[in-house]
Amino acid sequence: MATEASAQACRLGKFSFDPSSGALSYDREIIFLRPKAQVLLSHLVRNAGRVVSKSELLDAVWPEVTVTEDSLTQCVREIRKALGDEAQALVRTVSRRGYMLAVAREPDLTTDAPAVAVLRFHHGTDDPTETAISDGIAEDILNGLGDSGP
Repeated sequence: MATEASAQACRLGKFSFDPSSGALSYDREIIFLRPKAQVLLSHLVRNAGRVVSKSELLDAVWPEVTVTEDSLTQCVREIRKALGDEAQALVRTVSRRGYMLAVAREPDLTTDAPAVAVLRFHHGTDDPTETAISDGIAEDILNGLGDSGP
């Protein structure tokens, strides 16, 4: 993914998204997203790998306007449909907290800030309960790292 998500196009699976123009494309063909869905996807891209609260997303997409969470849900649904993300592998719902774009950012090697990679835990079975637990642990680690500022 691009190092400056607000300025450069980034990869979302097999798709490309340009946050500055809001253009989502696949194989050089533009995929239509409504303006609010473009703003939502741009905000998720800028915060990739971090759980973004529903209230933060509502404020980012609908500033100074009161809408219900259903508006947010509809935009997320539109983005998932455009990305073919029915399995919610890219745009993940984090129960009672918000949404997370599960795309790792490339580290900005021009800074002196340390980079940390948190890999998915291997739990050795196909038990969905253990998968949810290990995903939750990884998410908590990422959230904890993201909350600690410089």
